[in-house]
Amino acid sequence: MINTDKVFQAVQGLRNKDQRSSIKALEYNSFSITAMADILDDIRITIQNDKLGILIGKQDMERLEYSKEALGYFFKLSTISESSGIYPKPSDIEQREYLYYEDDRIEEAQSFKHIKLLGRMGKHLSYIDNDGLAKNNMYFLDTETGYKIYPSTFTEDVEISYWRTFNEPKWTYFTINGTAVYNGAANDAQNFELPQRFFDDLVYRIAIMSGINIKDTQSIQPLFGIKKEEEQENVS
Repeated sequence: MINTDKVFQAVQGLRNKDQRSSIKALEYNSFSITAMADILDDIRITIQNDKLGILIGKQDMERLEYSKEALGYFFKLSTISESSGIYPKPSDIEQREYLYYEDDRIEEAQSFKHIKLLGRMGKHLSYIDNDGLAKNNMYFLDTETGYKIYPSTFTEDVEISYWRTFNEPKWTYFTINGTAVYNGAANDAQNFELPQRFFDDLVYRIAIMSGINIKDTQSIQPLFGIKKEEEQENVS
């Protein structure tokens, strides 16, 4: 993970070169959360573009490689249990992938009417196989509070694969003579949950948000920040 204090110091160095005052801790933390969220959005877009087959060029493929590495850090496989007819969603879920029972994937239905239609099409919720054993064709509905699994008599634990939310980065500190001093040992300290190669991208984004002009800074070569700069120029 990327150390939040190292990013903080890098941004401070750019502010000094730009003859600006030091960035405040609360301001930095707010910008850090936004930068982290924006990078993850770009990562997801890059992976989606790969699935659509619209990535071209060496730079795009480099971004794809790093994007898969970064997003993989947030992938989880957890067990969820039935409670009052509903399988509750994990508290840290960002995007669901699949539900499983043992080695079988549970198919998603769009509505209860859809499930009834599947039954009429011969995709019954329960059946007897050739060995005389009871089997289930299982489906689920994604509701606001959790997942409703059919047949409704089913109550076994299931597994869910999903991408979790990121832990919000936080630069923690204590104050000495009115000056904020980094305190990495604080209980609520949180580094950026990104591989080290995204360091420049974080510095770039936070610096831009804090009002620094870094167009002439050659030391920063972000993976995704170049696109952001182009977007800003097009707006202006």
